[in-house]
Amino acid sequence: MQSFDWLSIVLTALLVISLLSGLRRGFFRQIADIAGLVVGFIVASKLYAQAGQWIAGYLTNLSEQVLCVIGFVIVFMAVFLAIEIIGLILTKAFSLPGLNVINGLAGAVIGLALGSFFYGIVLSLLLALNIQVVSSAIEGSIVPYYLVVGITWVYDKLGFAIPQLENAIPIFKGFQI
Repeated sequence: MQSFDWLSIVLTALLVISLLSGLRRGFFRQIADIAGLVVGFIVASKLYAQAGQWIAGYLTNLSEQVLCVIGFVIVFMAVFLAIEIIGLILTKAFSLPGLNVINGLAGAVIGLALGSFFYGIVLSLLLALNIQVVSSAIEGSIVPYYLVVGITWVYDKLGFAIPQLENAIPIFKGFQI
């Protein structure tokens, strides 16, 4: 039986911080962060070699591996910042009275969802270490228990929707406490 113990209190506080951060930043900036990370990673994964070759024209004494890493970082940051700017513009456009409240509340929901997702993954990974003290603390605490159950449900649904995830992270597959 789960209880609302110290671990639940800590995680609840962290989730409230995630919610408040989303409220302050707003929906468009929260979505821009997510989109910037995903799109930035995809674009940088495709263009890092070309960016590294371009950089080689300016920095001649670096290895190809270092140039590729620098190229990845530059492309990633450029895409991320461009999407962040779009998020800021949309936030300003929706800063009218009434719309600003909706933007903040929607941002709070996204912030809470992101916090739940992140802490659910962290807890699941801790459970995968199979350390008895950690497992007992998570199993006996109500908030971490439901975060792990939730992330397992999400993973199962994504595995169904995206077949490549089926066996990508086996610790989430059919996980039950």
